[in-house]
Amino acid sequence: MDPWPKLDGEFFKVTGVIYNRRDFGLLLWGATVKKLGVRNADEALELYEEIRSEELDDPGRRALRRGFEMERPEEQEGNSADGSP
Repeated sequence: MDPWPKLDGEFFKVTGVIYNRRDFGLLLWGATVKKLGVRNADEALELYEEIRSEELDDPGRRALRRGFEMERPEEQEGNSADGSP
C-alpha cells in the first residue's frame, strides 16, 4: 500500500485519512522536521507554533503529529537509498 498522497480536487488522501491543503502541508512539515533531526512530535509541534507565533487547532496538531510519526517510503524495510535491503 502506497502511504503517500493521492490528490482529489482540494483534498489529499494519505493512508486512508483525507486532508485539506493546509493540514496536508502540516503533515509534510511534521515528516520533514523528523528527517531533519527533531526528536519527537511534541518538539515538532512546539517548534512550528513558535515559528508561526500561533497555536494550531486540533486537526492541525493531529496532521503534524501523523506526519512526524508516519514511516516515509524510503524508511520502509527494503527501500534504503543505497539499494541495500
